[in-house]
Amino acid sequence: MKILEIELDGIEKEVYDFLGLGQQNAVTAQWFELFKGINRRKLCRAVEHLRTKGVPVGSNRVGEHKGYYIIDNAAELNATIKQYESQIYKMMRIKNKLQENFVDDDQLELLLEEL
Repeated sequence: MKILEIELDGIEKEVYDFLGLGQQNAVTAQWFELFKGINRRKLCRAVEHLRTKGVPVGSNRVGEHKGYYIIDNAAELNATIKQYESQIYKMMRIKNKLQENFVDDDQLELLLEEL
């Protein structure tokens, strides 16, 4: 049973109300779009807001239980955190490559002229 004592706006409440407890009850972004009319961008924003308000929303991008859910145990929390750490690592690699390859404005200007 989920108990929430914080104030949520309309879409946050709607998303929260349909999140299952535990990853075995995960709800996909496609489900939210098909059955609730909430597109992926709005869903991601609502999930972000829920998390910043203290709601433990977990997510799985791969595996048997894809989708969003209310975290029910430490393993689910760790799995969600691990996904974000992997995403952060990939983004940092891209950022570092950009910084390595484009040292100054002259190099960037030359590259853009070639395109």
